[in-house]
Amino acid sequence: MTARRIPILASFFIAAALMSQVSGGAAIAEEKTEKVKGYFCDTRSDLVQFLTEIARGESEVIAANAVNKSRGKQTCAFYLSLNAIAKEEKNHMERGVVYVVKSFIFLPERAEKWSGSTIGSLSNSARRET
Repeated sequence: MTARRIPILASFFIAAALMSQVSGGAAIAEEKTEKVKGYFCDTRSDLVQFLTEIARGESEVIAANAVNKSRGKQTCAFYLSLNAIAKEEKNHMERGVVYVVKSFIFLPERAEKWSGSTIGSLSNSARRET
């Protein structure tokens, strides 16, 4: 009876291991990849600084250079068309300016980068009509 129980338990563990591998592969397949391009930054705080420079009227190139100089390394850059997985999208408010920031996982490196845009300002000076 004991000899018969071991193969049954062994086959159960093998089946459980195979099922976990199959379901793990299905989770990766469910993540939708999309083609993205544009300016991306390594961290959300770098992206907010980048978008703040753009809101002040700077071009994207100048804004990226300003962030990179302040960090002492290249953290914001323009990326050509790449495959990425969109992870999270959040609204972020800082000093009365509202930003939409979005996290992407770049493939195949699986490196996280951030992109976003400025929605608008909550300050009265920005809304003043002339």
